[in-house]
Amino acid sequence: MHASVKEWTDEAKKRTKDAFCAAFPHPFLIGGGPAVEGPRGARTFRIDVADLHRALDEARANSVVLPVRKRLETFPSMISLGRTANNDLVLDDPQISKFHASLRFRDGELELEDAGSANGTFVGKTQLHKGVPQRLRRGDIVRFGSATFELYDAANAWGWLSRGR
Repeated sequence: MHASVKEWTDEAKKRTKDAFCAAFPHPFLIGGGPAVEGPRGARTFRIDVADLHRALDEARANSVVLPVRKRLETFPSMISLGRTANNDLVLDDPQISKFHASLRFRDGELELEDAGSANGTFVGKTQLHKGVPQRLRRGDIVRFGSATFELYDAANAWGWLSRGR
């Protein structure tokens, strides 16, 4: 199900957490925009709470929700991620390679591997290399080119989606 944040939010709000997890038992990547960093070297700074809420609402509205599951019959042993429609997870962004990265479930764990992408695949600040998979855990920050996501399990995705403002 490739759907907008609004559609996923509606889906979460019409189900209990248990019903959502039963219907969508796979992990989710949520995010999409560039990583936000605070001012470098600043020890303290003032934040207008209203501005912060507006920024959070805008970030949420611009987020992408990607269910990490197999969608296409091609490449049956992996979940492909890239810019073109022949991938299971499609990110329409020029910084994303046509076939950028792949995910696999191995021994019940989710692994991510770069596919030789031009702009890199990262887990945290560590750049991945083709042929060297990295095991992912809930809460990991992953980046494909300039698109940054957080990995959620189904229960935490439900929580994020159902809290929509």
